Amino acid sequence: MAAGRVAAQVTESPMTVAPGHFLLKVDAVSLKFEDQASVPVGTRYSAVGVGATFLTTGLSEHVDLQVGLELFLRARLKTSGGTTSNSGIGDLYIRPKWTFWSDAGLQSLAAVMPYVKLPSNSGGVGNHAAEGGVIVPWSMALDRGYRAGAMAEWAVVRNDADNGYDSRWGASMVLQGDLNPSVGLYAESTLALTTAGLSRTALTAGGGLTVEATRNVQIDLEFSAGLTRGAADWNPVLRVRWHF
Repeated sequence: MAAGRVAAQVTESPMTVAPGHFLLKVDAVSLKFEDQASVPVGTRYSAVGVGATFLTTGLSEHVDLQVGLELFLRARLKTSGGTTSNSGIGDLYIRPKWTFWSDAGLQSLAAVMPYVKLPSNSGGVGNHAAEGGVIVPWSMALDRGYRAGAMAEWAVVRNDADNGYDSRWGASMVLQGDLNPSVGLYAESTLALTTAGLSRTALTAGGGLTVEATRNVQIDLEFSAGLTRGAADWNPVLRVRWHF
């Protein structure tokens, strides 16, 4: 299935890219700022990501393959004792997607996306561990041009002690609508839980603006705020999509 309008930042689309076509998604800039819950008051953590890129191509009518790489990451921790900063290339991701359910009458789709993260990072910006999981995205057309989407995720991630793995569960919901044929708005909320403890629970809420710059180039700008201590205080992201 060919990709349609721009999707929300976090909630994946169940639509696949048609065989012989490609979709390039680039997070031009992603910023995160937060007060760390597990360190003294006044400590600030910030991260900058530039050029996190996913290239997708269709393998069949209902299956595509995504390969992603974080081209540059910088993380900074500022405390009363000074500032620690690391920067480098991030990790490599491989994610096949299968749209296993489609209802033309309801204009609804569902897919499954197993994935693996391979440690290709440098400069101390990653955990040097292989991780993986599975994502299940869903979408449905609503009345008056609105669209709803949701996503569930389960993953295994390296623990802080670097001697095993934690399980992480995530979910997100999004509601999108068009202002005109080229401009749309959306609201999105995400939730993440982990076996590392309730203090790591991350709940966010935010919204974004989508713009069809050309027939094949789309821009997506989102601003989200953390509602729990386990989430970043705020996280603006500018993403560009190119269909070719």
